[in-house]
Amino acid sequence: MKSLEALAKHYQHMLREQFPDIIVCLDPDASDDFLGGMFGAFGIPDDKEEEYARYIYGDFPAILVKQGIEFVSIVMHLDSVTQRYYPALWKRVSEARRAVAVEEYV
Repeated sequence: MKSLEALAKHYQHMLREQFPDIIVCLDPDASDDFLGGMFGAFGIPDDKEEEYARYIYGDFPAILVKQGIEFVSIVMHLDSVTQRYYPALWKRVSEARRAVAVEEYV
């Protein structure tokens, strides 16, 4: 079994195929009593909430099963929530967006 931190990076890599600039990490507000923690997906654009929910509850679990990857619950944090309550993570999301914008421009 991968460590939760390594698994979070793997989830982030997989989810960035659909949402290129989100940050996935252990959710700082999730209790360690719940499966050792939960992941938070930070920086989901507010206007992509439904799209993200459809993907995370639709296709994503089947991808995990197919690849033999352990399931960890993920809490969705929209841009507005990330910016207001998680400023350090908002900074990481902003940096990821700048990197994606540069890649798309080049």
